Amino acid sequence: MCSLANITTWCYHQVMAAQFIPNKLSKIAQILLITTVAIAALMSRFYQISAVPAALSHDEMVYVLNAYSVAITGRGITGEWQPLSLTPMHLDFAELPSTLMAPFYLLPISSLLSTKLPFILMSLILPILLGWIAYRLSNSKISAYATGFITLFNPWIWQFGRLSFDAYWSMFFIVAATTVFVSAKKYHKLYALPLFFLSFYQYQGHKLVFLPWVMVWGVYILSSAKNIRQKLPTIIVMILATSLFAFYLLFQLPKQSSAERLDAIVSPSHELIKNDALNQRQLSLDSPLTRFAVNSYTIYVEHLVQRYSEVFNPRFLFIEGQANNSSFAVWNHGIFYVVDAVLIALGLAAIVMKKSKKLLLLFSVGLLIAPLPAILADSQWYIFRSSLIIPFFLILMGFGATQLFLRLPKVIFALFVALYLASIARFGYVYFTQYPILSANRHYFIDKIMSNYLSRISTDQRVMIFSNEAEFSFKAYIFYNNLLNKKTASQIQAAFLNEQYSYNNINFTKECFDLQLLESQDTIYILRNDVVICAEEENIPWGQLEAGQAAKLSDHISFADVKDSGEVYAIFNDPVCQDQELGSYLRINKLEQLHPNNLSDKAFCKTWLTDLRSFGLTNQN
Repeated sequence: MCSLANITTWCYHQVMAAQFIPNKLSKIAQILLITTVAIAALMSRFYQISAVPAALSHDEMVYVLNAYSVAITGRGITGEWQPLSLTPMHLDFAELPSTLMAPFYLLPISSLLSTKLPFILMSLILPILLGWIAYRLSNSKISAYATGFITLFNPWIWQFGRLSFDAYWSMFFIVAATTVFVSAKKYHKLYALPLFFLSFYQYQGHKLVFLPWVMVWGVYILSSAKNIRQKLPTIIVMILATSLFAFYLLFQLPKQSSAERLDAIVSPSHELIKNDALNQRQLSLDSPLTRFAVNSYTIYVEHLVQRYSEVFNPRFLFIEGQANNSSFAVWNHGIFYVVDAVLIALGLAAIVMKKSKKLLLLFSVGLLIAPLPAILADSQWYIFRSSLIIPFFLILMGFGATQLFLRLPKVIFALFVALYLASIARFGYVYFTQYPILSANRHYFIDKIMSNYLSRISTDQRVMIFSNEAEFSFKAYIFYNNLLNKKTASQIQAAFLNEQYSYNNINFTKECFDLQLLESQDTIYILRNDVVICAEEENIPWGQLEAGQAAKLSDHISFADVKDSGEVYAIFNDPVCQDQELGSYLRINKLEQLHPNNLSDKAFCKTWLTDLRSFGLTNQN
């Protein structure tokens, strides 16, 4: 029988075989240790999943609503996109993420958990896959278990396993394919092909590194093959991967709007490089050497060196990541722990001491090609584009941890483990106490709050929301209120197709706001702080109105930003909170407050709305 006791016993024997847990521990202690790790891993993924992170971002919402629509109707949110068409829904998005997410919306669980569940599962499976690759590369069970543990609690794997970004799908399938590619014997290696196929049609940025990745691992495998019969399956995988890439490049990409994204790939002829070369020449004294010292090619080399230095910058890797991604990533923490730097150094040293040219070449070339999407892009966006360096580093950490276990006195090793656990605990503290506020980005999160506010209004009440991002606000309203179902699907799909974002009496628009509308008390008007006011000659930003006109907009309450209580939306003719005593700023200090659905009208109003009328402060951007 397959029981919990049998599974626990099997795990115990596997760990003992790896000699990863000291033999001096009693069986009960060993089982408790394994159980503790499992519980900690599950808690790190599921605890407060509906509140941390606080809301879905733009990219997540696109995939989520399309997947939800596919599950219900078999087509995307506009009613046109087909999930098996292998075409992107939009210029900025990939082909298959929504297709793979759709089945999870058929489960009898909440829509938000359906959104997160596939990513949580991938984050729990990735440690097993990387641990297995580490074992195949080192033939060490200690390295396998160390890599698995380190991956399980890695900050990037952990936090993005609770989000819904396409880069995670891409990493998961390319690692899964590589696991099969490296481990399978003979023609079983061909089973890697469907996984490589799935990885290719995920995150657009990783397409650039797909073929080099397959080739690097293929060459490594071929270096161990003794004859053509052993080499042939690997060669077939490499040929078919090349064919897939060529087919996409020659036949699919020219027909898609995503072909425009090729302009974002920086080459010596790119405008970014040309302009930089021109600027440097203009700032140089006349010299016959200038044409040789400063030209598109020298500037391009400088660009590549700069980007590589930024991707492998210790500050990015171990200290703060990319602070400008704070709306969905822990901005004050690197993608690794500081202590991981020691393990990486020891892992590299272990390969050098082992004198394994194959492994050294694999990791050297692998780390060179993995960040290509970030290196060659015209914008500095590393958190996803360079993410394929993470598997290489995690495996190196596993190698480094093995060296510590084998070479250090047990007391010193125990101290190092304690330091590592303290690093994990600190990240957990930051993630569950600081990140909930940091992730409450004003437009992502406030749209979630506004959606809950709209659910508290009578269905007979007419509401107009003016926003420069009317489409996203409408998506948030539909998703957070679970309005998409078989009965409403055709109406909602038509709204997105026609770009008329309305549902029943709720209307979202990005048009200018006519001040004369305020003369009517029958409609609730909600204005985002970047909305322009209609004028005869040229529309006027709200903050630039003359005093007389601005006074007409002063009588309202506000949805405020979590971080600084600055006004994000103004509400006119409010029927929900008009009788409540509202504060002038937000006081968010409990996770319970991030669950607006669980709040009464009174608690909701006092928590999430502010009244600045007595201060004369409105439209605080």
